[in-house]
Amino acid sequence: MSLKLSIESVEDLVNILQDYGLTRTQAEILIHLTRLGPSSIGAIAKSLKTNRMNVYRNLKRMEGLGLIEAAPGRPIKYTAVPVDRAFSLLISSAKTKVSELEAKYPLIVEAFSKIFQLHRPEQSFEAKFRIHSGRRSIYAVITRMLESSKREVLFLTTPNDLICLSFFGFEDVLKGCKSRRVKVKVLTNITSEKVANILKGFTKYAIIKHSDFPIKTRLLIVDEREALTSLTVDESISLESELDSGFWADSPQYAQSVRAFFNLVWRSSNDISLVLQHLAAGKPLEKTVIFNDPEEYLESFIDMMAKAEAEVLIIAESLRDPFFPKDFTQIARLVRSHGAEIKVLTSLDKETCEAEEIFSIANVRHLDFKINFDLLVIDRKENLLKFSSAPAGVKTGVTQCLWSNNASFSMFLSEVFMDLWLRAVDSSIKRVEISFQNALDKLPTILKPVAEEKGWILEMPAELKGTSGLTQTFGLVLKKLDDPWRIIVGEIFPGAGDVKLASIATYVKSVDVKAVRRILLVPRKDWLSAEDIELLASYGIDLVNGLNAEELSQKISEIME
Repeated sequence: MSLKLSIESVEDLVNILQDYGLTRTQAEILIHLTRLGPSSIGAIAKSLKTNRMNVYRNLKRMEGLGLIEAAPGRPIKYTAVPVDRAFSLLISSAKTKVSELEAKYPLIVEAFSKIFQLHRPEQSFEAKFRIHSGRRSIYAVITRMLESSKREVLFLTTPNDLICLSFFGFEDVLKGCKSRRVKVKVLTNITSEKVANILKGFTKYAIIKHSDFPIKTRLLIVDEREALTSLTVDESISLESELDSGFWADSPQYAQSVRAFFNLVWRSSNDISLVLQHLAAGKPLEKTVIFNDPEEYLESFIDMMAKAEAEVLIIAESLRDPFFPKDFTQIARLVRSHGAEIKVLTSLDKETCEAEEIFSIANVRHLDFKINFDLLVIDRKENLLKFSSAPAGVKTGVTQCLWSNNASFSMFLSEVFMDLWLRAVDSSIKRVEISFQNALDKLPTILKPVAEEKGWILEMPAELKGTSGLTQTFGLVLKKLDDPWRIIVGEIFPGAGDVKLASIATYVKSVDVKAVRRILLVPRKDWLSAEDIELLASYGIDLVNGLNAEELSQKISEIME
């Protein structure tokens, strides 16, 4: 038997690629990259007339399938693998999926038989189970089930599945249900006004609701006596798809179990008319979701950031994993590329100060005080909060997360953020302070042998008794081995405080202990004004600046000459 394939346009090619398991967007991306070569996310989105996030998500899935490759750079560019290799991968994936379904078939049948044999009440009824493959076969089962319904039809599936069913005469089947006074409930994800308007035609015969729960499965329950379930639904719109499969059973116990799940999701869903009102007004339904999975928090974090158009506000306990998403820099570049500003409040330490990529992408400030929550606010419209009950110093504990798109609450959180932002320290200043402190920690180890070689003894920190009888403390003291009364004293000025007071204190204490030289260690010379430097000189205080121990040691050793 020969198969004649007629391909006369790009649209024909898109449809065929969907038969191979790609979504329409993925098919269009593959054609774009094959025809035009390496392209950025922005170029692809413009060509396909879709948003960047949709392109980004599909590129990631295609990269995982091995169909495309990413080349590092600014911006990142994606390239399609050779056509023959791409189709070999798609065919191999389809074969693997079919093999897996075939391998699971006897196990599923045996498992269902055991379960329902164990719980079935004594009766002459013998439940039947069947696996159906191919979209037309599945749709034939759906049509037969609806046409035989007497009281109730419950249907949960994806919007693409409903659109594809409309080509199969689904609306006429629903019309027949209504004429028999069968109550039909349809539950799906209404992702856009376009999808809502397509589904609106079904509202004459069924109650349609939108669920925030991401629907990727298919459930059909008729009269609590039979059910059809598909663990995943092929997202292509082709009626000839062979990737679709479903498990049918006429067991009342199984149907009731599936019905309980449907009703649980149905109760928390919104009517299509309400969704249409919000979509027409350009406003999403306002809602709040509470969860406690840290992984879900990080996934939500990345998804929300990718939608940002103007502003991203973040409060994070740390810039390290597991507190901060690993993919942050990658998604942050995408966000910055379309003009959004990213502000981050966190507590910087030695390790996080070295995260150069983050500082090049986001405006980061340091909080000197502890905050017991993490926060993400996108465009002052959508927010994500995380609270942890872990004791101080412990990284793990019970996590409570809250997501909301309530505009008033998001605005309030934005104001809280900006209040903290004004009180925070710029990351460039804090990073210098931390580098300076690291240098001071290492300085005794590096300076001590240098000082001894020149005939000096180093104490850091140190105490000396002055002529006044008072004990004076110094950041460091150098004493000449052959002349213990020959003393160099030093103080440390990290940048916070009044340098004038520090200068006067250093001078007064040095006079009391009769020091021959006095020095002031600072991170950077340009942090001091010309007036400050002139005051230090007038007190005979040598200024030593540097951000590493070797540099400070070298400058102090020159003073010992």
